Amino acid sequence: MSNTENSVYVISSVRGVSELERTEIEQHIRNLRQSGEEVFDPYLDAPQTDTSGLAIILAELNFLVKLSESSDLGRVDIFWNHTSEGSRVDVGMAIALNLRINLVKIFNENESSSPQLVLRLITEICELQEMSNWPPQKRKEISPDLAKTLRYLDEIKNSEQISINWNSLDSEEAEFQRLILGLSLGTMGKRNKNLKIKIRDVDGYVDPDVKSYPNAISALNTLLTTENRF
Repeated sequence: MSNTENSVYVISSVRGVSELERTEIEQHIRNLRQSGEEVFDPYLDAPQTDTSGLAIILAELNFLVKLSESSDLGRVDIFWNHTSEGSRVDVGMAIALNLRINLVKIFNENESSSPQLVLRLITEICELQEMSNWPPQKRKEISPDLAKTLRYLDEIKNSEQISINWNSLDSEEAEFQRLILGLSLGTMGKRNKNLKIKIRDVDGYVDPDVKSYPNAISALNTLLTTENRF
């Protein structure tokens, strides 16, 4: 990652994105690159053929960690789709790595029936960063949801193991569990490399041959056990 250019990580849905949405995201990425910015496009830059999903997580986290360590004006650009499970995890990683967040667009805003806890957090963090009040010094000035998120982040930084319940994404608590996974991965990537992540209480059958977060974390634990590296 060059220190002479800005760098941007794009958060967007991959599997659930419509053709129209993908066209808009691609145009945004072209505009960034034409301006000389280095861009991580999860659609093209993450190995989507990975069977478990671990290689995708590692590629994304590697870029985000480098982004957090660079001296440029790197940021995360978000195209929010309420159906995207991965976007919630990515936002957690960005928060853990204290990256600047930019909400570019909300897709299907009027059609959403999914919990929107993370979208509220994104909006609040953007407002705080705009006021140069990030990270917030006085927790009483932030929402209970953001205060809870930052408390969890503090706990994760000092933990040996994090357990995450993995139920259907139909409640704000289930949504928060995706965010915790992102907070844990971001913390593991930079501050607490010995952290162990355990996904439990998986709701329903998880096909071992299909990429998913439970399968990816299982593969990550195997990697850490057999090769002792992250």
